[in-house]
Order: sequence, then C-alpha cells, then structure tokens
Amino acid sequence: MYNTERRIIFTMDRLERWRTVKTEALDGFLYIETGYTENNIPPSDKEKWKEYTPDIKLCKKEKHFWFHKKFTTPRVKDGQEINFRLYTGLEGQWSAQNPQVLVFLNGEIVQGMDTNHTEVLL
Repeated sequence: MYNTERRIIFTMDRLERWRTVKTEALDGFLYIETGYTENNIPPSDKEKWKEYTPDIKLCKKEKHFWFHKKFTTPRVKDGQEINFRLYTGLEGQWSAQNPQVLVFLNGEIVQGMDTNHTEVLL
C-alpha cells in the first residue's frame, strides 16, 4: 500500500509540472477598504486606492477590500490555457479569517475564489 501511495504522489507531481508550462508572479496590485457596496461596483475614486504589499493585514470585521490589477496576457497556442492563481497562505485550513473573493474580468464577475478554489481560467 505504501509503495502505491508513493507512486500516486510522484505521478501527480509529475503531471502538475507538465500541466504548468510557465508561471509568473503578479505584483503592483492596488486596494481600497470599503463597507458593503451596491451592485458589486468598486469605488471609482482612483486617488483613494493604495498599493498593496504582503505585510498589510486585511482582517477587519464587516469590511471588504477591492483589489485592482491591469495586465495583458500573452498569446497562447491552441489547447493552452492561462490561469490566475491566488494563494493566501491559509490553504487547507479553515478559520473565520479565510478570504472569499469575487473575480471580475473586464468588468464582469467570472468566478468566486477561496482557500479551496485558488484558480480561475482567464
């Protein structure tokens, strides 16, 4: 049983590496703290948005945070995909502080994300 389990883990690791051709980190996100917003529309006061850095703690009761990042994806060949992955450091565990995210792409909601759903097909 142990050898079978090791082979499965090894094979899954190999498949993941073949599946992912290239990864790039995105930085330069802007954020703004808000309460509830009407119709899921982010605040338009661009001068109030701040640069996000990983040392900023975003755990506040009844607060919501909008993030913004403008980027262009590279061209891909037929059969290839581009995915956005979001890791918060809380994957695989649950607490009341786990973030829940709505992803907007070109102004439209495309998917929700949380610590168990970390990838969005772009």
